[in-house]
Amino acid sequence: MGVVVMEDALTGPGPVRPVSCPVGRNVGEFVGEGYFMKVTGRCSAADQVAGIASMGDGVTLSDGEVRLEVKAVTGVDQARFATRIRVQPDRRDFYLGRVVPATGEAEIVKVTGADVTILAATTVPAGLLSPDGWNTMAVRAAGPNLWLLLNDQPVLSAADSAYERGRVRFAASRLGSLDDDRESSVVVRNLRVSGLAAGDQARLPTYQAPTTAAPVAAGPPPPPCSTPVEVPRAFRSVTPPAGVAPDIAAFYGVWEGTWSSPFGSLPSLLAVEDIDAAGATVQYAWADDGGSLRAGGVRAFPRVLSDGALTWGGDPKFTFRMSGDLQTIAGVRESRGSISTVTMTRCSA
Repeated sequence: MGVVVMEDALTGPGPVRPVSCPVGRNVGEFVGEGYFMKVTGRCSAADQVAGIASMGDGVTLSDGEVRLEVKAVTGVDQARFATRIRVQPDRRDFYLGRVVPATGEAEIVKVTGADVTILAATTVPAGLLSPDGWNTMAVRAAGPNLWLLLNDQPVLSAADSAYERGRVRFAASRLGSLDDDRESSVVVRNLRVSGLAAGDQARLPTYQAPTTAAPVAAGPPPPPCSTPVEVPRAFRSVTPPAGVAPDIAAFYGVWEGTWSSPFGSLPSLLAVEDIDAAGATVQYAWADDGGSLRAGGVRAFPRVLSDGALTWGGDPKFTFRMSGDLQTIAGVRESRGSISTVTMTRCSA
């Protein structure tokens, strides 16, 4: 391999950070050995996988290698671990290499929203992996070419040109029934991100270490939400990463307000689950408007614009901007030539 871009033991905040699903069912947290990822079921009723994904900070990859050590801890026979690369801003499109240490099943996968394409798959020879001990895992990319290495042995290769560059994330999942509560967990450590020997310098991985941002001023807890709707899926709690500008980090949490437009008013909720300088994961829900529009909700993946605003959609298109005092959000909804506006305030769901 070429130049080492970053190395981290994964024993404290840096290229990954803590994450949890509702009620703490699935968590990613730091322990003495490294970054511990525990799964006991779905994060929400709509999920089709029992799993948890890390919220990576600062690592971007075109060409290069992401290498770490992984060990299955509990529910060893059902534990699966994945490294995601070239993750797009919506967080729903990426490549991944994944492995089940207990069985030796390994895959290179392309994910496009809800579509999952297995580009290559194998069961590695017996003895290559330790089912409950430390194993090294590396995902390597060079242009359209992808490789998966286990304990420094190449086991799979594939080619696909859909995604050229993106973030790096990690995920643990539990095989078997989605509805049981059996625990399965892994711990990972010693992350290393490297460039390719003699690779194109313009395509080297990059790493921007988190910095300490000015904190958002603390205040009293927000009042309970009064809007007569609920977010469509269980709200996932993720702490905003260090280094994100305060006016962007301030979006995190739950907001409510009533849209005003020529066609009447519409109470709505906006729950910002995760946000960094590139994009966010939000849930947006609305009440009945008293006419043809029925209550509903969606999960969306807005971009963060250069001025710090969140935006998603085409028709309708939503744009939300934080106020200067970080206490309210101004929203604009554009659809078929009409414009609606809203001022949202914090609330607790």
